[in-house]
Amino acid sequence: MIDKNMLIEALQIRHPRRRETTKRYRYQGGLMMRRASSRTGQEASIDEAIAYLVRVAPTLRATTVRQYRAGLLQIIRDRLRERELTLRSVARYLRQLGLLQAGPLQHGGNDLPIRCGAGRRRGLREADRRDTVLLLRQQPDPKLQTLAMLLTVGDMVGLRPHEWPLAEVQDKKLVIRSAKMNEWMKRGLVETRKFSLAPLGKAWIERIATLCRTLNEDLLIHGTPDRVMARYMRHLRAYRTDDRMSLRSLRHQFRKNAQAARWSAVEIAVAMNHASCDSQRVYGREGRGIRGMKLPQIDASLVEHVRPARPHAAARMRMTADEVDVLPAPSPF
Repeated sequence: MIDKNMLIEALQIRHPRRRETTKRYRYQGGLMMRRASSRTGQEASIDEAIAYLVRVAPTLRATTVRQYRAGLLQIIRDRLRERELTLRSVARYLRQLGLLQAGPLQHGGNDLPIRCGAGRRRGLREADRRDTVLLLRQQPDPKLQTLAMLLTVGDMVGLRPHEWPLAEVQDKKLVIRSAKMNEWMKRGLVETRKFSLAPLGKAWIERIATLCRTLNEDLLIHGTPDRVMARYMRHLRAYRTDDRMSLRSLRHQFRKNAQAARWSAVEIAVAMNHASCDSQRVYGREGRGIRGMKLPQIDASLVEHVRPARPHAAARMRMTADEVDVLPAPSPF
């Protein structure tokens, strides 16, 4: 038997959450339930989602497992509040998640390359991308030609995959509507940002404009950016020479290219639509920037709105120790 007070304590949040944090956990919980489902576009049950998380947890980082578990816990809280679950079923779910009278959920080490939302490949291998593009260009399907162009120009601008069907070129400027500044997430710097493509030259501007028009037409056919990019990702899985290459790898590579071009962390945050410099730390690991690559110009007026990066934990501890050292010695009287 499980004590009711113990169950309530396991469900409670020790520290108050911001509304954006709660929405993010709901999104991650829903994402896990969709991934666990065998039916495309539909959510699995909580039992299936927990079983899926327990099965894949040994291949994930500890931080990733905690994020997904917190998302599922938020879904459980919401359904309990709506009286869709009983305390008995909630107790069973918490025990399976390792939160109530059970051992901790097994997970991989912190040195694994997979993080929540960060992708498996933090940057592109130039040889693998070149071979993939050449293979795609040999195919007669126009969709594969569009995918080849996306792989060619994607690391010049660093868009999220779901932002491509919403982007368009106007007067040598790439107008991008953020995929994470919608009414239920609100994560990012601005809802719409603009890049000046003039530094890239006329030929590249025409290629990017053609790519945007093609993806805009696909959006009218399929309805949502998710469905559009899911089709291109399926083609990429079939033809890629690196089994860890994804469309998000282009965004990781853009960050490394910007670093090679000596962009500051604040400028990169503006280009990637991050409200804080801390958000870019997971991008571009294991990748190398392409020196000499032409990159677009950003809106410099947004630089002052980016939050600076916090120092790492070790640096914060050193700073705290230095502050203690400069304090005056206590008086003996």
